[in-house]
Amino acid sequence: MEKIKKRGPTSPLLFPENKGMNRTDLVQALEEKLTGSPLFIVEVDVQPTNRVKVLIDGDEGVTIDQCAEINRFILQRFDRDQEDYALEVSSPGLGQPLRLLRQYQKNIGRNLEVQLKDGTVATGKLESVTDEHIVLTPKSKKKKAGAQTSEEAVTLNLAMADISAAKVALAF
Repeated sequence: MEKIKKRGPTSPLLFPENKGMNRTDLVQALEEKLTGSPLFIVEVDVQPTNRVKVLIDGDEGVTIDQCAEINRFILQRFDRDQEDYALEVSSPGLGQPLRLLRQYQKNIGRNLEVQLKDGTVATGKLESVTDEHIVLTPKSKKKKAGAQTSEEAVTLNLAMADISAAKVALAF
């Protein structure tokens, strides 16, 4: 039987059976660190090239100091001398889609742009959120002076299962 040659060192990020950091260990460590805090994990991405990207968010937003603290925590917890990796800790940008229920909840009262799976787009103020749906109030069109205002505000009840992407709509 021919022996297969390995190219380069085996990475613990790619091969969790080796000692060192892997995605599961990283997520577990971050969950322990963030338990009881207003911060939460949005995404942890470990690339085969040992690029590690951690997105965190918070109920009241995320500061640069909080990102730096999480960065230091990871660097202390996972030895770069054992396996080198490039680390990026940040919060999702304004243009990033909302991924977690907690992100929707923190944005109640803000305007969202919601892309539905059928291709339609709904925009409006996020009024409420549950596990199953969100409620948006579309921006009302301004009425001319003297026009009747007997129309009641219309709300859109959108099922979470029907949403393909949602992000905070920026007002200029």
